[in-house]
Amino acid sequence: MSQPRRSLGPVIAYMLTLLGLVLAGIWLWNAVRQTPPPRNRAAPQAINPPPGSEDLSATERQQLDDILRRKSGGGGH
Repeated sequence: MSQPRRSLGPVIAYMLTLLGLVLAGIWLWNAVRQTPPPRNRAAPQAINPPPGSEDLSATERQQLDDILRRKSGGGGH
């Protein structure tokens, strides 16, 4: 009598698992390699103004300081 034929179920499951791991690795590699989209382009310009931009006058600076003080101090009840 001949030996019973082996089932292909475990082989197919193994191959699908390998395929899933390869696809997950490719997806992860692409996600790591891509640079994230810039979120706030205005923030770096506000911190480092471009060369040649006008500096704030003393009056404007004082007005900004007063506004900031009111915002930070006026937040409570």
